[in-house]
Amino acid sequence: MASVEATRFAQSMLISDLAIQYYELIGLDRRKEVLRNALASARRSHELTRQLKKEGAETQLAVVLLIESKLLENDQLIGEKERAIACLLGVFPFEIRRMGFDELRKLPVPLSEGIPANLLTLRPDVRSAEMGLVASKADVIAAKAAFYPSLVLGASGGFNAFDVGKWFHSPASLVYDLAAGIT
Repeated sequence: MASVEATRFAQSMLISDLAIQYYELIGLDRRKEVLRNALASARRSHELTRQLKKEGAETQLAVVLLIESKLLENDQLIGEKERAIACLLGVFPFEIRRMGFDELRKLPVPLSEGIPANLLTLRPDVRSAEMGLVASKADVIAAKAAFYPSLVLGASGGFNAFDVGKWFHSPASLVYDLAAGIT
C-alpha cells in the first residue's frame, strides 16, 4: 500500500510541476504582451520627441532599447518553459496551446474541495506514512500475542508397511497419530 501511495505521490508531483510550468508560461505570455505595448508606446514617444526637439533623443532611445532587450529575454524564458513542460511530459518540444491571462482569471476557484487540514490527509506521502504506522501497530499486536500461551492440537494419518504389497491394506498398514501441545 505504501508503494501505491508513493506512486500516487510521484504522479501528483508531476502534475504539480506541470501546473507550475504552465501558469508561469501564461504569466510570461502576459509579460510579453505588456512589453510589446510598452515598446510601441516608447517608440511613439521617441518619434514624437525626436520630431519636437532634436535634443534628449538618446535617453528616449535607451528606453526603447531596454524594452526590446526585455522582450527578447522574455521570449527566451517562454522557450525554456515550453521545453521544460515537454521534458516533464516526455515528448519532444512542441507548441503548447494555452489560454490567455484574462481567460485564466475568469476561471472559478474551486472552494468546495474541503478544509486544508482535511486535504492534508489525502496527500500520498501522508497516507503512506499513516499505513506504515498502522503496519507497525499490527506488528506490536502480533508480538504481544506471541507472549500468551497457546494450545496446539494436531492429527495425522496414513499407510505404512515394510512390504510394498501391503501399503494400502486397511487394518494392517494403517498408521495414525494424535498429538497435543501447550506452549
